[in-house]
Amino acid sequence: MPKRQTFDAKLAALRELEDTPLSEHVLRELRKALAGANNVLAAKAAQIAGRREWRELIEDMAQAFERFMTDPVRTDKGCHAKNAIVEALNELDCMDHAVFLRGVRHVQMEPAFGRPVDTADNLRGNCGIALVRTGCPDAATELTTLLADPEPQARRAAVKGLTLLAGPESELLLRFKCLTGDTEPDVIGECLAGLIAFAPDRSMAFVAGFLKADDSALAQDAALALGNSRTAEAWHILRRRREDSIDPDFKNMLLLPIALTRQAEALAYLLALVKDAHPDDACAAVEALKIYEEDDTLRERVQTAVDGRDEAAVKEAWRDGRMDDSTGGPPAPLERGRPE
Repeated sequence: MPKRQTFDAKLAALRELEDTPLSEHVLRELRKALAGANNVLAAKAAQIAGRREWRELIEDMAQAFERFMTDPVRTDKGCHAKNAIVEALNELDCMDHAVFLRGVRHVQMEPAFGRPVDTADNLRGNCGIALVRTGCPDAATELTTLLADPEPQARRAAVKGLTLLAGPESELLLRFKCLTGDTEPDVIGECLAGLIAFAPDRSMAFVAGFLKADDSALAQDAALALGNSRTAEAWHILRRRREDSIDPDFKNMLLLPIALTRQAEALAYLLALVKDAHPDDACAAVEALKIYEEDDTLRERVQTAVDGRDEAAVKEAWRDGRMDDSTGGPPAPLERGRPE
């Protein structure tokens, strides 16, 4: 009688298929894992199918998803299999709405220390975004429900989905969410960024209103949303708000969003601060300009301005640190030419 494989051996065997060419043997092993009772093995098989773009396994994954929806706390603790299947179906550009409609409505409360925990928040979010991708007519309705989800991860995904949907209903829903608030400030920040992304002309003044928010994190999110619009209007809004403020920390926080506008006048403004402003302001301007460290011409101009200062703190600020990944990567070409 052959010796029964352990879980570790089965998982190791699946991992060996990750870089194996597609064959009947490979398909058979992955289908066996997807049809099996172990959610971790099914999740691994789905990950391989998605990464290798093996569309032959779409139906097998859809069937596995339905099976793991039965008594899900017992069959798929932590939603490991269901999450992996949805991610794989998205990678394979699956257009069937059925799995995603089931997943976007699924709540899975599992025992934990204290109150039960919902482990399906990420699943709902991914399924909501998938409904937008597939053009499901119910996408906006489901995302509206997700926008009021008890779990912040699902609400964040709803905002992302509405931003991708980019219709009139999305604009209204995101505005309403901004006006009614959220326990997680970054959810509102995502709403502001979304509005600027797909409805910039109508949203500029609305988003600018949040620069005066009592919550400093929300005000910063609004400033970053404006900065990432890369428009002259945003630059002027941010400059005026900085000039109106008497809070030195807030004034210096606005310098990075100003840099993000990529406007020639904005960069000239920052260079002037490096050259002539109070050392604290000069250091903040230097930090903001570091997003342009790959621009040789601008870097030389900053270096010249820094060299003209006597303060060690300003020189140290320019030497230290690297470009912040949160700023959106290397800069785009400057608008209207470079400042003189």
